[in-house]
Amino acid sequence: SVTAIEVSPAAAHLCKLNYQTLPPCPGRTVEVVCGDAETTLAGRLATGDAVVANPPYLPHPPWAVETATQPNPAMGTNLLLDLISLARRTKVDLALEYSTLAQPDIDGALAAADGMELEVLAERLVPLRLSMSARYASWLETERGLIRDASDVFEYQHTIRAIVIRGRTPNAGQASVRSG
Repeated sequence: SVTAIEVSPAAAHLCKLNYQTLPPCPGRTVEVVCGDAETTLAGRLATGDAVVANPPYLPHPPWAVETATQPNPAMGTNLLLDLISLARRTKVDLALEYSTLAQPDIDGALAAADGMELEVLAERLVPLRLSMSARYASWLETERGLIRDASDVFEYQHTIRAIVIRGRTPNAGQASVRSG
């Protein structure tokens, strides 16, 4: 069975419509839930389950976090880090993609993830169009490795990495990283 979770009501509706176009499959059940991923998943996961996610993955600059009175779960790496923590607590595997601009956040989460193993499945350099301030772009360039590409219509490039984080790895006591 599959539980699809989407915070956006419009995207949850589209997910339901997309699922309805699939050919029938005996035993396959899909539940589409509109809500917060961590809250919705809490209490539903058991060892042996897997979570596949495409969370927001561009990091917030420090000044945006310091000035935010209501953190937006759909921005920054908050959901990404919450899912890693959830996988650690529930001993489930987590497959996701993220921008290597968020690598320091991932490294910090894995350092706290006793016994979890990260496997890199694929990497790709992709164009990025930023609709944010020059200050944010400058921070991403100097602090997080954003690549300026003046020949590209998008102006920037970054690396997207697809990974699996194994929540039930046998070598408890240390987190590790493998490239596949």
